[in-house]
Amino acid sequence: VLDVVRSDSEAARNGAGAAASNDVATPSLKPLGSEPKPQLPADAAAAEMAPLRDGKAPAALTAGAAPEAGLPRFRHMPAGGEPPPAKAAPVAATVEAEALPAAAPPPPPRDEKSFSLSVSWTQPAAAALFQRAGYWWLVFDRHQEVDTGLLRRLGGEALSEVRQLPSEDGTVLRMIIQPDYYPSIRQDGLLWVVDLTHHPAVPPHPIEVDSPTQVAMGTGILLSVKDAGAMIPVQDPEVGDTLMVVPVLPLGAGVYPGRTSPDVDLLATEQGIAMVPHADGLDVRSSRSGVEVGLPGGLALTPPQAAPQGHQGGYFNIPLWERSGPDQLYQEWPVIRDSLDDLPPDRKPEAHMEAAQYLFANGYAAEALGYLRIAAAEEPSLADTGPYHALRGACNALMERWDLALPDLDNPLVKNDPEALMWRAAAHAAAGDQPGAYDKALAAGLPLIRNYPKPLRWPLAAIIARSALAAADDATLQDALTMLDQMRTNPQQQGFLDYMHGAYGELDGQYDKAIYFYDKATKGDNREFRARAAMASAELELKLHRISPTEAADQLDRLRFAWRDENFEFNLLRRLAELELQSGDYAEALRSARSLVNNYPDNPGAPAVTRMMQDTFKKLYLDGGADALPPVSAIALYDEFRDLTPTGAEGDEMIRKLADRLASVDLLDRAADLLQHQVEYRLQGLDKARVGAQLALL
Repeated sequence: VLDVVRSDSEAARNGAGAAASNDVATPSLKPLGSEPKPQLPADAAAAEMAPLRDGKAPAALTAGAAPEAGLPRFRHMPAGGEPPPAKAAPVAATVEAEALPAAAPPPPPRDEKSFSLSVSWTQPAAAALFQRAGYWWLVFDRHQEVDTGLLRRLGGEALSEVRQLPSEDGTVLRMIIQPDYYPSIRQDGLLWVVDLTHHPAVPPHPIEVDSPTQVAMGTGILLSVKDAGAMIPVQDPEVGDTLMVVPVLPLGAGVYPGRTSPDVDLLATEQGIAMVPHADGLDVRSSRSGVEVGLPGGLALTPPQAAPQGHQGGYFNIPLWERSGPDQLYQEWPVIRDSLDDLPPDRKPEAHMEAAQYLFANGYAAEALGYLRIAAAEEPSLADTGPYHALRGACNALMERWDLALPDLDNPLVKNDPEALMWRAAAHAAAGDQPGAYDKALAAGLPLIRNYPKPLRWPLAAIIARSALAAADDATLQDALTMLDQMRTNPQQQGFLDYMHGAYGELDGQYDKAIYFYDKATKGDNREFRARAAMASAELELKLHRISPTEAADQLDRLRFAWRDENFEFNLLRRLAELELQSGDYAEALRSARSLVNNYPDNPGAPAVTRMMQDTFKKLYLDGGADALPPVSAIALYDEFRDLTPTGAEGDEMIRKLADRLASVDLLDRAADLLQHQVEYRLQGLDKARVGAQLALL
């Protein structure tokens, strides 16, 4: 049974002559000639699938091929570019064998030959498969030279031509497939296989397209697909333009149906994403969570929906509050300030509140707090309102007084305001030890600060970037860095920005780029991020086996006093101790760990460092690790860290082993001292007698 959903126009053409078509013999499976012939439903099905091969969306889909509603739509999508509503779908025509007239011969059996082409890889590679201008394109995000002759032989009669096009960024194969064969793609481990059969295919897992939406460049498109590869520019020699192809790892993730807009077309694909840009400067960004498509100034798409009502009537309206902006504040503020004196008493609280809003929006948080206090003194009820708590909390957050900001921003009166929640998430992320926990809330707030003036936009975007880095959210990190890059920076800010670009490069696997930006940050004027960049660079070079643990420890040791922040120093010294252990410098490792425990006893990581010291001591004196040390060094190290000797049988065994080691090299006095201390202070009963006899022998 073959179910075919026909468009309204086709039904109109075929309605009157349906009965007459029963007298027509079944046509050949080869493409029809120029002379028009009546179609059987089977041919109508093939005609309906033709737009798939041309990269266009059909007017109606084969039943079950794709959802009928809910697909995003561009403003300029041509008629038929989206599925019709469910209630308007034409009735499916079901054709069974017995429905054909007895006089007509049965359709000849279709040749069920199939052919398979395969491309193998030594590591995971993302793929894209789509059709354009009569050619099928297979694109991978890794480069290798493919044996196209072998592929041509494997394709048999279904494949007329296969050619590898030059590309430095990936592998691009262009194929001509016979009209009655259709490709589908599958995976077998690291092997990508393209099957050529007589059955048209659509992607089993269509990529969700969110359009229009806010991306780094403004209004754009977001394609939600995990593990998207890098964008590969592909030159189309036939059409003469450049395609932008994004291969993806998830099998069966393709764009269906295709979509068009004035600035970019999304082609229908069986795997991956393929775009035809119509505007210069199209920005395509891949991340683990999706692909963003944008353009400076935004794409020409259907206008986004209005913001939620809570935002329209919310507690923040920064573009209105800032008036002429920070550049005109010195001319504008004296006029506003002088006008406050002439107001009647009943209007002053509101006016002082507006003055606080103006100063805050232009980056003068301390002055804004002063006017908030005046307003609350004039009208005490103001201090119990949501706008007051939200503004006071944001002022303290802008001044990095997190302990004062959080009580206001956590107040139930501000819990339903989107921008207040964004400020709350920023305060928690900056004040706490787990900034990544607030990544989703801050990512949702990123579009809200796009029109903020720089005094507000920079610190918030910086917090969002650090939160995204902690959460390994590369898409949000990329968007936040793009926002920061568009602002003029001072030397302190540039040092932070260089460090964050290095961290993003490391997160994205671009290690040389990461080291370049880390090195740039280490030469900047920002002391904090000079130190952080130097530490990150040493760790990355160690990870890439470009330096040894000893060399990495030397680099970290030079950073001991580079930046006096508890969390940074604690993590630095802890990592230094670990590297010194790896390089076999047990004494320095234990000294670094002890300085951590002594200087930061209340740090949450201190117990773990204490356990590391105890485990190291056991490894040395119970498991034989100290046997590699000279005896004098072994006893000196033991004396320095004697307090790490465990209580009970383990500690007694440790002391006896060390005493035996010293006695074996004729250090009898030192061995006797160890046993004497054990007899006097640690042992009782039979054990004491046994060790006493050993002491007497020495």
